[in-house]
Amino acid sequence: MKHKIFKIKFGNIHSLEDFLDRHKKSSDAFQVSIQSNGDVHIEFFHPTRLDSTPPYWGLYCLLLIPKRNREHLIGDLEEEFRTVILPRYGPRKAAYWYWWNVIVSIVPFGVQLLKRLLGLAVILKLIGK
Repeated sequence: MKHKIFKIKFGNIHSLEDFLDRHKKSSDAFQVSIQSNGDVHIEFFHPTRLDSTPPYWGLYCLLLIPKRNREHLIGDLEEEFRTVILPRYGPRKAAYWYWWNVIVSIVPFGVQLLKRLLGLAVILKLIGK
């Protein structure tokens, strides 16, 4: 496992907490250590994988869900993809995980749409007689 080590000097711990809050990276993605001389070492694991994004077509498929229902879903899936699944399992398994969650999220809305269309077809058939 390759690591990149960055040395960053902070004036106090409060600014380190600000740094961690701003970057919102999982503890699986980095490790922080404070040396006795005040230096802060932040070690990032797999930096190229952390920049990966969820599958584009999966995100596009989520746009098929009504806006009121997808408002938080897209952000939650993307956050978990980047901070938990990707660093822990790698890009291939993370993509499978993302697609599985897209499918599981879309199916109930597809079933609802199908029920509405079938109900509409029955109504039109009754009106036509």
